[in-house]
Amino acid sequence: MEPLKLGTHIEGWQDMIELLIATWIVFSPFALGFWNNPSAGLTALAIGSGAIFISQLGLAKQQPWEEWANLALATTLIISPWLFGYAAVAIATWSAIVSGGMLATMAIVSMVSEYNEMHQIHGPQLKH
Repeated sequence: MEPLKLGTHIEGWQDMIELLIATWIVFSPFALGFWNNPSAGLTALAIGSGAIFISQLGLAKQQPWEEWANLALATTLIISPWLFGYAAVAIATWSAIVSGGMLATMAIVSMVSEYNEMHQIHGPQLKH
């Protein structure tokens, strides 16, 4: 058995981590106590639910668009305190920034992994 190399794709591990992060996003308003702020609570619930759905699709069958969709959701979550007017709720703001940052990081890691995997299989596309 060969040791795992940096950039090696293991089927679905990124989607599983994205699924865990998305699940946290859904439960964070209850766990951190900001459900009483409708903007913060509903934003986390909607974005987390969307990311759960996309991550489950990714676990079923890898699609390039799913990482872009999770990156878009993560970006929306990061800017949501200012976009939806709950930036004054510190715990909700920090939760959105940290959770969104983690989701975005995993989406980017997954994109880079897929890019590297494609170039390892097909090699660089040189035109003569």
